[in-house]
Amino acid sequence: MDTFGKRLRHLRKNVLKTTQDEMAEKIGFSDGYISKIEKDKSNNPTDRFLNALCHAYAINKEWLLTGEGPIFAEAQPTDMEKLEAIMSGKSEVKKNFIRALADMPEALLDEMLPYLRKAVAELDRR
Repeated sequence: MDTFGKRLRHLRKNVLKTTQDEMAEKIGFSDGYISKIEKDKSNNPTDRFLNALCHAYAINKEWLLTGEGPIFAEAQPTDMEKLEAIMSGKSEVKKNFIRALADMPEALLDEMLPYLRKAVAELDRR
């Protein structure tokens, strides 16, 4: 499978066992767009398409783009699973932070949001 289109078709038909219509509906694109990509008539799928596809089916973007690595991305814990792990963990600092955040008045949270956004952006870059 030396092209993106061939990998996408293999993924859809043989791995996910879904139709172009079903995939299109799930990721918010037209079946015609998917067909065009599978036939290698569009060599540059959009980032929005790649992200939607990888997110909806937990696909490894590297495999989709290059054919390297596993087809499926490693499972990532959900936000709720992360929260449960914190609250059942040993770190009282983290538990107290979560409690304080949950009890925080909206006005104070609004004042803190610019700082929190900056901190989250830093984490996303890692």
